[in-house]
Amino acid sequence: MDPKNFADLRNILANLYPDEISIRRLMADAGVDLSRIVLNAAAANNWHGVLTEAERNERVDVLLTVVEREYGNNQEFLAACTAYRQAERQAGSENLAEPMAVNEKKMSPNQHTIQDSVHRHNKDQNQGNSRMSSLQNINLSKLRQALFDAAKGWQSAASVCGLVILLINIVITVTSQLSTVLAIVAVLLTLLNVLFLWWSDKLRGEAETTLRKLEFYNGLGWAISRREITNLLASSPKVVKQAAYSTEISEYWTSTSLESPFKLVENLEESAWWSKHLARRMSWYAGATGLVTIMVVLITLLLAFQNLTGQSTPDIVAKVIILVVLFMISSGYIRLAFDYDQFARAAEKAETQAVQLQENTVIAEIEAVKLLHDYQIDRAAAPLLPSWLWGLVEKDLNDLWKQRATMEHKD
Repeated sequence: MDPKNFADLRNILANLYPDEISIRRLMADAGVDLSRIVLNAAAANNWHGVLTEAERNERVDVLLTVVEREYGNNQEFLAACTAYRQAERQAGSENLAEPMAVNEKKMSPNQHTIQDSVHRHNKDQNQGNSRMSSLQNINLSKLRQALFDAAKGWQSAASVCGLVILLINIVITVTSQLSTVLAIVAVLLTLLNVLFLWWSDKLRGEAETTLRKLEFYNGLGWAISRREITNLLASSPKVVKQAAYSTEISEYWTSTSLESPFKLVENLEESAWWSKHLARRMSWYAGATGLVTIMVVLITLLLAFQNLTGQSTPDIVAKVIILVVLFMISSGYIRLAFDYDQFARAAEKAETQAVQLQENTVIAEIEAVKLLHDYQIDRAAAPLLPSWLWGLVEKDLNDLWKQRATMEHKD
């Protein structure tokens, strides 16, 4: 192995797996015998010996394949893997170059044609491998997060358009004057509101698709094909594509179990627990905001018109109140609190079923998949949980989840 490639792999693997237990687990999966290696506290020295032994037994590529299952999104590791494999292919080609050069003189024109076809085929294959390696660098976790953030952003933009339309309607109602400019602005904002909501729903659908694939990949090890990844990237905005190539490692779940139905259920329990608390809080916030908004509007309008005289004043007040109430109902703000509460209840049910299923000695894959599928349907039908709420309670809920996981481990 090239000394530089060897050093790069050694240092990267030492950072990814610094402890002895992880090294022994990986070597067992890769079929590398550690009986001739003495492991100590120095991770770099341990991996130097491990790679040397793996190279002696021609198991380096197998070892790298095992690591790719766990760190397939780590761009630094994948770059080192690509460099190693390209160097190995090049070394193999050079070993064959001399005999081919000797025999080339004896080739007929037809044989030269065949050889050119082989060269072209090898070149195309290498380009395909390069493209595949590029796709493996996609950070699906960041892609999921970017898609959800974009969907929430466009939804917020649609809400702003709706609020401006409401204000325009109130101005027209109070002044009893229909301005051409205001009318045109209201029409344009109505169109933008529809378009923003449509684009938000589209991005959310792609985000939910990505999350579902990640759930099955992380829990059961179900592979995500290059075709699926390219389809997601092809329809994603530029900002989302940039996030997909992020080198930052972010773990969506905390389970350290091996890929199995048990891990799938563990991940489901964690996701449902978070969704339950976030949706429950959002239900309270949405309900309180709706009530406060209606009360503030009513009080403000009464104070604004109490000193006005004229027979038309009560009519104006009534019209404005009706506009506000209709806006709250048509925009879904009144119903939002009930939808969040319903999702919180569905998440709590999924969490309870996941806990009960983990009490079994063996979990059938079909049972785990069915439970997750039911939860995915409830999640897709629920309103989006805003990012600001996540940031508001992330630290507290993280601490609570860690305490819960520690207590369950002790039990």
